[in-house]
Amino acid sequence: MSPDVGSPVGDLVPPDRVSRSGRSVVELVGVSKVYPNTRDAAVADVTLTVEEGEFFALLGPSGSGKTTTLRMIAGFERPTVGCVRLAGRDVTKLPPYKRDVNTVFQNYALFPHMRVADNVAYPLKFRSVGKAETASRVSEALDRVGMTGFERRLPHQLSGGQRQRVALARALISRPALVLLDEPLGALDLKLRQSMQLMLKRLQREVGITFVYVTHDQGEALAMSDRLAVMHDGRIHQTGAPDEVYFRPKTTFVASFIGKTNLVDAERDATGAVRAGGLALRLATTPAAEQFKVSIRPESILLAEAAEGAANTFDGIVRETIFLGSERELIVEVSGQTLLAKAASNVVLEAGTPIRVGWPAEACVVVVDPAEQAP
Repeated sequence: MSPDVGSPVGDLVPPDRVSRSGRSVVELVGVSKVYPNTRDAAVADVTLTVEEGEFFALLGPSGSGKTTTLRMIAGFERPTVGCVRLAGRDVTKLPPYKRDVNTVFQNYALFPHMRVADNVAYPLKFRSVGKAETASRVSEALDRVGMTGFERRLPHQLSGGQRQRVALARALISRPALVLLDEPLGALDLKLRQSMQLMLKRLQREVGITFVYVTHDQGEALAMSDRLAVMHDGRIHQTGAPDEVYFRPKTTFVASFIGKTNLVDAERDATGAVRAGGLALRLATTPAAEQFKVSIRPESILLAEAAEGAANTFDGIVRETIFLGSERELIVEVSGQTLLAKAASNVVLEAGTPIRVGWPAEACVVVVDPAEQAP
């Protein structure tokens, strides 16, 4: 019988993998990948470390290089230049079957002619594991993903979410040091995706295995990961904890790709004063550049009485309101700038209504354009 959620892990994973130790499981050093007959690199000079026990997400739009990066970690692609290390060992030239890594694909990759139990047991066939231990580990793995009782079904007799759970059980049964997940929830509907997110995060914490998770969905990456790397055009723009990347973006791409933001052009004069059009802005720190962009998250903008006393306070006019159920979005014109703000769903403001807006100096985050970002 498996332990309850949140309890120490059982037989599925050795005890020394339960908690994050600070040891690196994945190291990419100056990794680039240029496919034959192409000019631009799919991945360009990526250096990255993933620690033992982390849930790490690679986030980016289609074509950003995240899946190619994952495939180089797995061994399905070899870097054009650079080094891939797993647990300190250089595996750059090793094939996938010689790496202590399992991959969960979006299409599940289950054997259609094999029953669930046989699919899950398959990785143990080549590891000299006895029948009794194999049966015990299959039962343990299926129990962890909530698939006990489905042992004799074939993949076509399962729903998409059930097939994904079986694929996860198969990935975990051999007790790998690392599990790679390539858009694993992309084929599921929204409600099932949300349920699977909770299950995946709970499962990863329970077994303590390092997960590297590829997704284009910002909500998934923010909700599930301990840390994430945001990729664009083959490069990593920023790596950090979800709240750090969200509230302190480094580039215009990160600021605009993750969630919604207000990006305004600003300039600093010789006295250090900062202006964005007709707005005199107060920032927490004086920017080094004379011209730059400032990101201000909509939820950082205070309204009406709440705005009084903020470092940046202005009079504006509501131009439009958008009802979203749990909240309202407000389009507010302030000194020639159009800003997006958020309000509670029960706040009703008609277009043309004057409103006071404000935000703290710390909410003004200086970001650089990706073209200006050093490789």
